Amino acid sequence: MCVIGEGSERKFSGVDIFRVSTEEIHLSQVSYLENTDTAPLWEILKEKRPSKPWKGLDGKSAEPSTEEEVNNQYEKPIRTGVETLQWGVRMNPLRAVWGHTVAQSISKPSRRVFKTVVCIIEMLKGHPDKRVFMSVGLVPVVHAYFDAAFKFATYAARLGYVVRILHSIELRGDLRSLLENWIAWATKRAGRKVGSSTAGEVLAFEFLLKKLFGIVALIKAMWGLKKVRVIVYTDFGPLHDQFQSSKAQTNATMQCVLEWCIQEMRVLGADLQWIARLKNMANVMTKCALPGGEMA
Repeated sequence: MCVIGEGSERKFSGVDIFRVSTEEIHLSQVSYLENTDTAPLWEILKEKRPSKPWKGLDGKSAEPSTEEEVNNQYEKPIRTGVETLQWGVRMNPLRAVWGHTVAQSISKPSRRVFKTVVCIIEMLKGHPDKRVFMSVGLVPVVHAYFDAAFKFATYAARLGYVVRILHSIELRGDLRSLLENWIAWATKRAGRKVGSSTAGEVLAFEFLLKKLFGIVALIKAMWGLKKVRVIVYTDFGPLHDQFQSSKAQTNATMQCVLEWCIQEMRVLGADLQWIARLKNMANVMTKCALPGGEMA
């Protein structure tokens, strides 16, 4: 039986959890954003907090700092602001890109970029998002997807994952249903050169699993369960075969990463299943992120 009754609310890891009914749960970060004090940030800028809400991120405010703008005294405040911002945009994948955009400017800090970070936080405080989960029932199933985009010309790769919660182990085939009940998503560039698309997929698998334990813990808290079913999907046939055989067809480093992934999957009690590329939601986190050139 779920410990969160209908009409009741609880907090977990900075997230407000409200159960509307057996079939509907709302997640928001209202409390987190309300408790975020921006007054010290405006003091650093030596400006008054604007009375009108900021409308959004325009092209100029999102541009990296020029050499003339760089001012290292803003590096520490920007880092602090970006950490707050990235935590505050978790409820909406479209706004998550703001955190990624300004985070790229940490190496070239400036007053303009810092003010952009502060303004985004203010806007989030005024318009906190919530995520709605429908038709999940009392026993949710975790569906996790991962993917890697590989650029042959530069050996660069971008990794990404999406985690959803549904009411069963079956996936509906219509496109609209694939966008339902996202609870977590992320993307990042691989921190090393990747020799093949297979190696990229192994690193994306590792990227997902490093975060999946915390996500599963949140889901258990939301539904008051000690155990949930976890299914991980890949659209890359060779990786699925290597997982089954426990042998990576790349190099010793990837073999170690694959063995770690297999071990973590066993601890989670998760299954790895192949899925068609068109149904792999993690593609939206990676394939659009490496424009130009040949990608796998």
